[in-house]
Amino acid sequence: MGTTQLTQAHAKSLDNVLAMIDAGGGKHTTHPDHQAFLKHTAEHGGLAESRYPALHAAIAKATVAAAPDTATKAAPHNFKSAENVVFVAANRETNKLMARVVLTRTRPVAMMKVTAFVAMKQQGSTVVLAHGQVVQFVGQTVQVDTDTETALTVKAGTKVTVLTSWVVNYQDGTTEINSHAVSKVVKASTDPIIKAPVQNKDRTTGDLTNIVIGLARGYSVVGRNADVDYWFWQHEPNDFDMLVPLQGSFKLKQKPASIGINNPALEFDLTLAEGGSSGINQQDAQQYAKYFMLDPTDKTGRTVLFDMHATADDQGSAINFGKCPWVSETRCFFTAKITCAYDDILSGAEEVVITSSVLPDQNPLDGIAHIKPLTYVWHCLAKGTKILLADGATKLVEDITNEDTVMSDGGPRPVLATLAQPHHGRVLVLAFNNGSTLTVSATHPMCTPSGAVQASSLKVGDRVRAHGGEHTTLTSVKEERLAGHVLYNLWLDPTRPGETTFVANGIQVGDYLIQGRLLREAAADPAKVRARLHPSMHTDYASWLEDRSQRKAHARG
Repeated sequence: MGTTQLTQAHAKSLDNVLAMIDAGGGKHTTHPDHQAFLKHTAEHGGLAESRYPALHAAIAKATVAAAPDTATKAAPHNFKSAENVVFVAANRETNKLMARVVLTRTRPVAMMKVTAFVAMKQQGSTVVLAHGQVVQFVGQTVQVDTDTETALTVKAGTKVTVLTSWVVNYQDGTTEINSHAVSKVVKASTDPIIKAPVQNKDRTTGDLTNIVIGLARGYSVVGRNADVDYWFWQHEPNDFDMLVPLQGSFKLKQKPASIGINNPALEFDLTLAEGGSSGINQQDAQQYAKYFMLDPTDKTGRTVLFDMHATADDQGSAINFGKCPWVSETRCFFTAKITCAYDDILSGAEEVVITSSVLPDQNPLDGIAHIKPLTYVWHCLAKGTKILLADGATKLVEDITNEDTVMSDGGPRPVLATLAQPHHGRVLVLAFNNGSTLTVSATHPMCTPSGAVQASSLKVGDRVRAHGGEHTTLTSVKEERLAGHVLYNLWLDPTRPGETTFVANGIQVGDYLIQGRLLREAAADPAKVRARLHPSMHTDYASWLEDRSQRKAHARG
């Protein structure tokens, strides 16, 4: 969307939808005015029906009720579909408005379009202060930031309405359209200083787009400095609570009221890229207020320190979001909202926000500190899988520790960590003509003569590498579903020559590092994304690729 100016018809439909949402208690579903609004939103954002026919067909279908969260039905966890307003803030220098909304769904998504409007009433008319739009394919979670170039100015303390509207095409062929509105007060503060979670500034290898947290039953000193930012000790494989460390400080514009049990007020949220959000409301989050204190070195009494972290032996004081539906990759977007009441009760309070973002933090005067998303390392091989050690002996994967050395490409390779998590969902049972079998997750790396591939891409008759440079042929693929059974993976030393592979049940496979690389490559491969879409969406996807290419060229130019 290139302008805040709306056509008369669009403005009228926006007013109608806001009125209907207000009458409906915050959400709106089916109504011709709502469909007209969604159609105007798409067209105003450059998504013409001729180029995005599947999107417009979804709007016309007006199927609004989303099915319940069934993606991980067998797993007891706290992560559900949600739509959240992350922040609404004003730049303290320019007063330009900025906002972010997030929509996440646990059911497999084919395409989703999410639009955010920030509006207010002015002399009886609705004025759009800022808006943004994102179209995404084969993804469960969308972040939408409003466009700062076209945003209008607004003073801190102004009451605004944030309208989130969405169209979701699910992979099972169903469609969801809806809108949600919530009132917010525009905030402005100085950004907090974050010491955790942050990426290790000395780390130059591995996944540099995320803050990497290793969940391990054993890890080496070398492993602490190789491709990982934090290690959380995991005593038992069934310890799968989602923990987030939080440490830093912020300086308020005025002296705060007594810091402790009731001040500041806290809210936390963790949203999975794979779909689902777990929020900790103010009442439940107040248990963490005791980890906030005034900085004794600040004579003005306006600097607040906070420190919540896991220890080497347990979860410590780290923020606990409860059980998680672990999948092959668990990338998370974390948000903390911290509101401190002033000592002068008439002056109100000040809010700072810490939030994960794929974009860098370019404004230190909006009260929003951007950190990178979090990634928790994962698991892949079934219990009982025999791993070949460097001395020629074998050891069960569940017994491997950071004290072991395995046989790998290029020779012996130390184990940096053993990863273990309960798995809910699909696994593949692979059989080979040399008599070997393997039970693996769909994304576990299998070594073929032409390189590592995800297990799900193998077909009967394909050749894979076996121990000692030999090759064997895949003879059958069976699919099973697990409900909490533990899967394991290894994290190997990447500094040795060759690829970080190991031998499992006589078959050459890749470790966590190779799996992460394959996942990132698959997510960026248009052919693989297109293969997961219904043919009716291919035109939309081709248009989206073209639009994305033009945006990148414009950004470079």
